[in-house]
Amino acid sequence: MIEHPILLWNAEDISWALSAENGFARALEMKLRVAIEHGLPDFFVGSHELASVSPDPLEPGPPVDVVSGARVIVIVEGENDRVLLTKLLDTRFDRSAYRVVPARGKEAAQALARSLAAVGRTAVVLMFDADTREAEGIALQKAEAEDALQLAAGDDMSLVVVLAPELEALVLRPDAFALAFPGEPPLDSNEEELATDRPRRVLEHRLGGTGRGQFFSRLSPSTIEKIAQDPQLEALFAFVASHVGPSGAVRHP
Repeated sequence: MIEHPILLWNAEDISWALSAENGFARALEMKLRVAIEHGLPDFFVGSHELASVSPDPLEPGPPVDVVSGARVIVIVEGENDRVLLTKLLDTRFDRSAYRVVPARGKEAAQALARSLAAVGRTAVVLMFDADTREAEGIALQKAEAEDALQLAAGDDMSLVVVLAPELEALVLRPDAFALAFPGEPPLDSNEEELATDRPRRVLEHRLGGTGRGQFFSRLSPSTIEKIAQDPQLEALFAFVASHVGPSGAVRHP
């Protein structure tokens, strides 16, 4: 298992990083962001390739103070989590305030979060599903992830959210389900039993051939707002609100 992305450096990168106006930390931040957000570990900051990547926030320039308005990076396990969580965050914040980055599983998400947190300029949220439903086990998973992340970023610049049940299960709560699946019968006893531990199986059964990501992207504003009220998301919303900077970046529902 590779615990950290392997970033390639060339002579031009080193030269760029050694200049007083740029610096190594800025170069590393750019490389990590491109590797995580675009899947390009071989991105060279000193080359013309910079122009081929989204210029915000990767353009060379002075360090950005997170408190004054830099984005919060929220790292999740997969693409479906990204789609649903982006919809949820959109109920509270302008899209410019944050970015949700999908990894490939829990271990990859934790490794990416630690790597990005080590740069020290970006607020990082790590969100993943618990391996257990026991409170003691969930607390242990959260504490271990927090220790690793805070070692790199500090308490004020990082947050760990361990979901139990997982994010997709929130759509299957009775109040949210009625809005998400209008006109359909409620969950039967078998589906209710699976809804907490295996929500994807229930969703796949109800959706037929429709992909979960496609389904999440089409959820109505009322459904998303209902899901956004889940207590598991309170800490996330509070953390993002404390780091987005200008008050105009915060939506007030």
